[in-house]
Amino acid sequence: VWREALLPIAESYLTRALSQAAADRAPVVLLELDTPGGLVSTVRRMVSALLESPVPVVVYVTPSGASAASGGAFLLLAADVAAMAPVSDVGAAHPVPAIGKAAEEDPALDKAAHELAALARSLAGRHGRPEASAAALVLESASHSAEEALSLGLIDRIAADREELLAWL
Repeated sequence: VWREALLPIAESYLTRALSQAAADRAPVVLLELDTPGGLVSTVRRMVSALLESPVPVVVYVTPSGASAASGGAFLLLAADVAAMAPVSDVGAAHPVPAIGKAAEEDPALDKAAHELAALARSLAGRHGRPEASAAALVLESASHSAEEALSLGLIDRIAADREELLAWL
């Protein structure tokens, strides 16, 4: 369960959990997520850890009212199975400066946004999810309710709780 910003401590938590799951030969890892986002460098390393995991990873945005905002959207896209609780949301993944305020036309942020959109497209394509909708999370700061994300094909399931999700799996 991760319910904070995606900072280096989150990366440590995730890599430790994935290593333990692999050592235990777990059938699946369930990452419950509620985050406003975090550092791009940390999110990229967490995405790599998910992609390299020998154990399938389910990312579940929960509880109702939770969010996979900004960097959380990339974790959801990187998951082998992406699920959300009702009344949760995903999106608004356009990069923002860590400190201060960006100018309206900041070439560095524009460059970073296009690079992150490419990552979103790659992750979506890897899991058969719509690449254009994934890129829109970054380039347009698109945000979607769980129902919209399911309708668009960005997620695989809406589940009211962990038990319902595990029964479906």
